Amino acid sequence: MIQWDSVLSTLGSSAIIVGALAWLSKGIITSYINRSLEKYKSDLTARSEIELERLRSALEVRAAKTTLEFTALHTKRAEIIADLYRKLFNVRALLIRLHFQYEYREIREDVDRKFDRKRREPRELKAGIDTLLPEEEKRVAELNEALSELYEFFSGHRLYFPSAVCKLIDDFINLASYQAVNYQNVAFKDEEGNLLVSPVVKDLWDAAAEKVPELLALVESEFRTVLGVESVLPSTATENQRENEIAE
Repeated sequence: MIQWDSVLSTLGSSAIIVGALAWLSKGIITSYINRSLEKYKSDLTARSEIELERLRSALEVRAAKTTLEFTALHTKRAEIIADLYRKLFNVRALLIRLHFQYEYREIREDVDRKFDRKRREPRELKAGIDTLLPEEEKRVAELNEALSELYEFFSGHRLYFPSAVCKLIDDFINLASYQAVNYQNVAFKDEEGNLLVSPVVKDLWDAAAEKVPELLALVESEFRTVLGVESVLPSTATENQRENEIAE
């Protein structure tokens, strides 16, 4: 006869042992998995930090390079702006001198007509041909030379400026050139003071004379913006306000 009590007791013991082994195995496996996960996370974190540091270093190098490139470009651009503005202002100054010569000619001709004087030498009208006074010829020659230098310099550095600024400078050069080329046309008049050419030429000449300083002012404003002068230097109103605050 089978001793069921012994069998059951043995099975019970075996079940307990199997259960214990299963629990122990599960614990070992769980511990191994946890240690593996921790190591994986640690390795992943270390690799991530290395990659982040490498990326940060690369970005810093790129940022430094970009800063150097921008600084070099800005410095170069500032030098070009300084030279270009000097040439623009020189043309403007020569235009003013030429206008003085024109006003002087007007005064001389008015005086001659008023007192019925013979035109001063060299003054001989010939079938649409006349001669300028030596000082006038000098001013026109200086203006043409300055315009030639300005045009040549600006043509070689257009890429440093926005298209809107290029348009302003182009207009400035064109109008100043019109005044230089047509000075002789607007200067010569007959004995009654009438122009020897179409009055439209004189109208355009006068309009150009008014427009040129406006264009130069706009160009100056654009140059200040590019150089960052407007954002660095306080305005006159701000300076006055600070002075008043200090005085109070």
